[in-house]
Amino acid sequence: YIAWRPTARRGIDSAEKIAECAARAATVLQNGGIFMQPNFLGPGEVDALRRSVSALKFASAKYGRSENPLKDAKAVRKTKVVSVAELVEREEAGGTPMPVPIHGLLARLQALRSELEAPLSLNEDTELSLLKYPTGGFYRSHKDSGYSLGSADRPATATSPAAHRALSFICFLTPEDWATGVDGGQLRLHGVDVAAVSSGAGKHGGAEQPQPAALAEAGAMLQPGGGGKGSDGSSTAHWVDVTPTAGALVVFNSVEVDHEVLKTRRERLAAVGWWYQDILDDEEEDGD
Repeated sequence: YIAWRPTARRGIDSAEKIAECAARAATVLQNGGIFMQPNFLGPGEVDALRRSVSALKFASAKYGRSENPLKDAKAVRKTKVVSVAELVEREEAGGTPMPVPIHGLLARLQALRSELEAPLSLNEDTELSLLKYPTGGFYRSHKDSGYSLGSADRPATATSPAAHRALSFICFLTPEDWATGVDGGQLRLHGVDVAAVSSGAGKHGGAEQPQPAALAEAGAMLQPGGGGKGSDGSSTAHWVDVTPTAGALVVFNSVEVDHEVLKTRRERLAAVGWWYQDILDDEEEDGD
């Protein structure tokens, strides 16, 4: 199911709002739902981030772990990327300071992660990237569970134990006048039934009812459909397209949710990332 939470247009800009947002998100995610928070960023914050992000130097996004991941990416995704971790490292090494709006976004996401840490068993990692989809950009259907700390591409260390992506998040940095029918770029969530928004019934039951105001806002941003293919090539009985509305945050299970970005007809900016769970060894899992 999909749960929306209405907020003031200022964005989630206080500890109280972060805590309330996290409480709602924890309930939704624990019940197998997709959490969506409109106006996670206010209009002024989105504008400032758009200016800062647009000035960055982007690199072509890779895909997979083959000998030529850039070549392989061409069939799967057309987008460019900036790693926020690299911006932080450069600043800490005495290089170019990371723009203040990006610092603010990272801090807000880390604050939300901190509130979700206990109920969702997250560790302290927030991985954040900035994406630029050019006109004609896309990302084919996929799941985010393929990368983990402790693998060959991201080895574990004494301070960073083995971990896997648990939750994926996307924050849209689109213009206020984005029109899906003209601009495209929807986030398609496979296996999600938009009708469940009105019932509030999660995959495992027991979820609270979304508020009527939230349902009205969701209705303007969600478009149900059916057919198509998931990342494993299987047919998808149903899916929901999410309009990339400026400032909205979407959070979902990295392991379970198949998703894609439909072709854009206009440059589309977004902040995307993951929160992790530590991978316990057999001894820890057995409680010995």
